[in-house]
Amino acid sequence: MLSKEEAKTARVTFWENFMERMRKHRSVGGYRVNWLKYNTRAKSVLIRAFADENTCLISLDFEHKNPDIRELQIEQMDELKTVFASNFDTPFQENPKYIRENGLELHRIYFKLENVSIFNEADYPKMYDFMEKHLRGMDAFWNEFGELFEQLK
Repeated sequence: MLSKEEAKTARVTFWENFMERMRKHRSVGGYRVNWLKYNTRAKSVLIRAFADENTCLISLDFEHKNPDIRELQIEQMDELKTVFASNFDTPFQENPKYIRENGLELHRIYFKLENVSIFNEADYPKMYDFMEKHLRGMDAFWNEFGELFEQLK
């Protein structure tokens, strides 16, 4: 069991190492990108990376506060799911009623790697490969189709 300080240090080390690894990659569009704060330019559509003591997750979150607009975003995504899936070699999962810790309901499409831990350095290569591959796949999809979602405000 790690102390709070050790856990914090492990989390910081994990994310700093991952950002260093991703620094070599530019977006498919050719520009530099902050991979952990990916700018979709679409209101309330976020690409997120998450890791904890059990899992690693890359998600595409539709969290518009207006449920009608969020529904339009999901309908647009439904039309593109085949193309979206073609960017990845693993199937995605979906949670249409995910509730964030702040109570906000959102629609989440995600890729999940289980049985890995941010506190186990031996898992880092596997986690980094997973996140790199899926973030770059999200980037490729978003560069091609993101404008469709930017229009839904």
